[in-house]
Amino acid sequence: MYDFENHLIQAGGVTFTYDGDGNRVQKVTGGVTTQYTVDSRNPTGYAQVLAEWKSTVVSKYFIYGLELLGGDSGSQARTRQKGRVATRSHALCLG
Repeated sequence: MYDFENHLIQAGGVTFTYDGDGNRVQKVTGGVTTQYTVDSRNPTGYAQVLAEWKSTVVSKYFIYGLELLGGDSGSQARTRQKGRVATRSHALCLG
């Protein structure tokens, strides 16, 4: 099922919600709600998901430059860029 702006809002028991800019911000499947923190103001000009939340816990987060550099679903993020590997502590602060 699609809404009036042609966004997929329901398929196979999964429900999707979008913000006013058309970015997917929530998915509900099997009673589990996943919310997305989206950055629509970044150097690429495209909306990018910064974090996935389940309840009040960040379940995944993503690190971007001009492209996806890395991300993780644990307490450490390991990013790879041109043969170098950097490790960052999980310190994602969203207000």
